[in-house]
Amino acid sequence: MAPVVGYRLMLPPSSTTSPSYSSKKPPRSTQVVLDALGAVPHASVQELHDWLRANRPKRSAGLTTIYRTLHYLVQQHQVQRVYLQDGQARYDLLTKTEHPHHHHHLVCTRCQHVEVLHDCPLETLESLIESAQTKFKLHYHNLELFGLCESCQAG
Repeated sequence: MAPVVGYRLMLPPSSTTSPSYSSKKPPRSTQVVLDALGAVPHASVQELHDWLRANRPKRSAGLTTIYRTLHYLVQQHQVQRVYLQDGQARYDLLTKTEHPHHHHHLVCTRCQHVEVLHDCPLETLESLIESAQTKFKLHYHNLELFGLCESCQAG
């Protein structure tokens, strides 16, 4: 069971009830968590914690620190929070070229392999939704497509 301390981090970054962090002073653990995210793609908080304990024992961070640091990085558009087939929050590093600050995923339902879809096919749909007809203001969107990867189709 996930620690209770992480429950607030499941809110979207635009939520007014989320804790706010100054962009002037990032958490000290920022680089350590970024290093772990670079080594473990689509990682859960527990997977990041385990990787840090195994690979950076002198600079490891506790679960609470990792949750807070990830929340800060999501607010800064350096990391994207996603929910894949297992329903668990997972985190990805974002590159500066991704527009607008996110990417989508193709998830294999057999082997759990995840491929990144860098292009966003939803921009036209967003424009339609935010048109004068609906008067709906979108904050964010997330797209995961599930199916079989090339290897699982062959096997």
